[in-house]
Amino acid sequence: MTDIRVQAIDSADLPALLRAITDIRMQVFSAWPYLYDGNLDDEDEYLRHFTRDPQTIVLGAWDGDRLVGVSTASRWETHPEDLLDQLPGLDVPVTDILYLAESVLYADYRGHGIGNRFFQGREAFARQIGRSHVAFAAVIRDADDPLRPKDYRDLGPWWRRLGYAPLNGAQCQMWWKDHGRDEPSLHHLQVWLKEL
Repeated sequence: MTDIRVQAIDSADLPALLRAITDIRMQVFSAWPYLYDGNLDDEDEYLRHFTRDPQTIVLGAWDGDRLVGVSTASRWETHPEDLLDQLPGLDVPVTDILYLAESVLYADYRGHGIGNRFFQGREAFARQIGRSHVAFAAVIRDADDPLRPKDYRDLGPWWRRLGYAPLNGAQCQMWWKDHGRDEPSLHHLQVWLKEL
């Protein structure tokens, strides 16, 4: 896996890659712990945010000519998922935070350091645009949920090694449709924060 290329995708090149990015997102997010039952229209609209705002970053992981992973980040206050009003435990101005929206990677490519490179690239971008903090939101699921795979690896210890910590009292709420459900439901996500 040492020949995997991780690099920023120019916003002018994003429209041609939206379907490939959507395919990765929908495959990864359909699995535990997200169980997201997405649709192409919503995905395309969400991803277009990263083509319109110059202070966003989209990193691609490439195996030859094949896009196998993607990682995004944008300014907290401009991110399209309305996160601003949901963080009573946050004592950092949101204008100091780069929001790490997602890192999605095909399963065959996990465990080879690509995720670390995604974090490093987004943190470097945060410094470049003058942000003092980076944060992401991780979905909260019951550890005893019968849908949880037996081999699921909790990512919390890895995030802590990277310098992130869950922010006390700071949870976001987002609506999406789970697989096997007829309607969207409300999900809670824990905010993790790191000072750069």
